[in-house]
Amino acid sequence: MNHFKGYKANVREIAQIERILKEAKSNIASAAREEYHRLLSDEITIICDDISLGIRERPNCSLLNLAIEVLNQKIFQTETKGIHTEYNLCSAVSLIPDSEDDCTYIIFNSANPILEEAFAVTNGVEDFSFDLDERNAENTQSDRSKKWGVLEKRYIDSPILLNTTFTSQMTVDTSVLCFEEKDVRASIRARHQAMNQYMREYAAGREIHPSELMRYMDFALGKAVSEQGEADMEEMKAKLMSILPDIAVDVITKDPTALAEAPPDENNESEGVKKDE
Repeated sequence: MNHFKGYKANVREIAQIERILKEAKSNIASAAREEYHRLLSDEITIICDDISLGIRERPNCSLLNLAIEVLNQKIFQTETKGIHTEYNLCSAVSLIPDSEDDCTYIIFNSANPILEEAFAVTNGVEDFSFDLDERNAENTQSDRSKKWGVLEKRYIDSPILLNTTFTSQMTVDTSVLCFEEKDVRASIRARHQAMNQYMREYAAGREIHPSELMRYMDFALGKAVSEQGEADMEEMKAKLMSILPDIAVDVITKDPTALAEAPPDENNESEGVKKDE
């Protein structure tokens, strides 16, 4: 939908605006933190499964640190380029105090709908959006559309009165990480493996040109939902279930370099090391 997202707060005093912004920042930070840990959990899962399947080598650092590095790089690239995906956790708000209506109009900018939802539930903030198509029909424009038109003309040659950014640094809390069960991960991997196999078969082993990608994907999807496709994926899933690991926090936080450098325990056999008899 061609929609303009705007908000309104029935206050103009600095102290009241500050209260609204503090609550909004808290709401957004909480939503961003939850989304970050969801993405981090996914990244850890992929790394653990890839290592078990021999797709990548075991890194010389903890799996948690590797996942954080990978995820932060994705977030940095996404936010730098302003791409609208769940990896973009940036947000900012522009405030336009209006003496005529004795209120403050708000434009919230974010590529992430989860952050938009967190801002929208802030106390003192009400929705003031409209469909942009209304502007093409002046006789039927809503009051909201007309008001935003007035504000746009008023500030077209001057900056918004106040702009603040809500982006903040993330601190990882391993207690809130949540990993998919092995059977769910095996089902997803089996589907991906089957799709890749079918696409290679339809391409007869040659490289698929980007312009042909969706066509071959349609072919592969058709085979994946067939009786043979379902049987193939069940067989792949069974194999994956015997390979994929159970993921636990103590495993992903373990530092292999520290383990290798630790002196042997003379009283107990360390894992993988046998005492002389």
